[in-house]
Amino acid sequence: MTNSIRVSTHPLRRVLLTFALLLAVTAGVATYFAATETAGADSVTLLPNGDRLNDGTGWERSGGTDCGAGGANSVVSTCSSDIDEDVDTGATADIEYIQSESTDPNDDRAEFNFDDPPANTGQITQVNVRFRAAYVANGSGASPEIRVSLRDAAGNTLGSETTFTGLTTSFAEYSFIVNTTLTQAQGDDLYVRLRAEGNRRLLVSAVNLDLTYTAVAANPTLAQSCGLDLVLVIDSSGSIDS
Repeated sequence: MTNSIRVSTHPLRRVLLTFALLLAVTAGVATYFAATETAGADSVTLLPNGDRLNDGTGWERSGGTDCGAGGANSVVSTCSSDIDEDVDTGATADIEYIQSESTDPNDDRAEFNFDDPPANTGQITQVNVRFRAAYVANGSGASPEIRVSLRDAAGNTLGSETTFTGLTTSFAEYSFIVNTTLTQAQGDDLYVRLRAEGNRRLLVSAVNLDLTYTAVAANPTLAQSCGLDLVLVIDSSGSIDS
């Protein structure tokens, strides 16, 4: 049942009612801020979930099919599915991988989208980009290197592109950290670009984004404080007093 409150034009009654309403509003505001406070720092690992404009980039799946073969954006051959393992699984992640051209992979590049951050993400403060890589001992000349960058929706590099040299013929983990300030929506659009350089075929078996973020506490279910549904009626006609 809904109960109506009529505001009397009697001065004392109006003062008392105003005071009561102020108390109710103050309690509601306090409850609101308590319900939307942050829950503290948290972290999550995001995995690749799709390719970006990889058709004809020079990278291919471990089976030899070009990334994106058969259409733009890797519609037919999705290379992201070969690097979506958790880096922490170690050698288990190396069963499948993507690879650059066999010789002279000059600026071969590939880009990959990632899972979205959790729904309770407030502000993203740090991204640790981790990946597993190796090279094949074919060819000669310049030592192989891989250049990795974290990018936003507009294609801007967050932090700077990082170059890794000294790779070996055995898979190993590499990483770099980007300190940043991003919203959850901006985190949804993060992607990674890989660039191969040198005269050796490069292999990448896993790429992860470890996000550190401020978690937002979920709003609790608020119980009724008075047990009544109230309707405020403003009436200056004088009919309430009569």
